[in-house]
Amino acid sequence: MLKRLYDADVPLVIGTDAPAKPGSSLHHEMEIWAGVGIPPTKILQIATIRAARVMRADAATGSIRIGKQADLLIVAGDPTQDVSNIRNGRFVVKGGLVYPIVP
Repeated sequence: MLKRLYDADVPLVIGTDAPAKPGSSLHHEMEIWAGVGIPPTKILQIATIRAARVMRADAATGSIRIGKQADLLIVAGDPTQDVSNIRNGRFVVKGGLVYPIVP
């Protein structure tokens, strides 16, 4: 059903209420989307700028631009090729400060 909705250009937003470790439920959901054939680049766009647009917050967040609020996750690997690379977080940038992720 998810792929049919995506193919029909129904506005979808990634988000989960699963009671797991913060972030891992979202990562799992993104992997499910990839598993049904949605391209990783589209999944990343849906999880960022499209979510911001749906919430009418895209003027302030959802993409990286001068003047926007932006927290970043720096990962090992290329999530545009394999969305599972989102699990390989190495650093978080928040408020202009870089924090290493300790496994």
